[in-house]
Amino acid sequence: MDKNIKYQIEALVVSVITGKQPTQIINVLNNNHLNNLQLADSEFNIPAPIDLLIGADLNYQITTGSSSSCPTIIEFKWKQKVTTTH
Repeated sequence: MDKNIKYQIEALVVSVITGKQPTQIINVLNNNHLNNLQLADSEFNIPAPIDLLIGADLNYQITTGSSSSCPTIIEFKWKQKVTTTH
């Protein structure tokens, strides 16, 4: 990842984005596919406030390094592909 890349965004500062997410504790004991993954949020399964919400276009640029501003396919870190509609 190139640490010199800069993104121009328009930010809207609000006191609350949404309620806590997820809305209830998720039991992850049977999710063996997560056991050896290094997650950005190790407590993703516990309800907590949302601090930042970014659009899919910026998320795509950050995670892939692409300069595309309106992707039709979003690649998640686990390489699952989802087709989006506009």
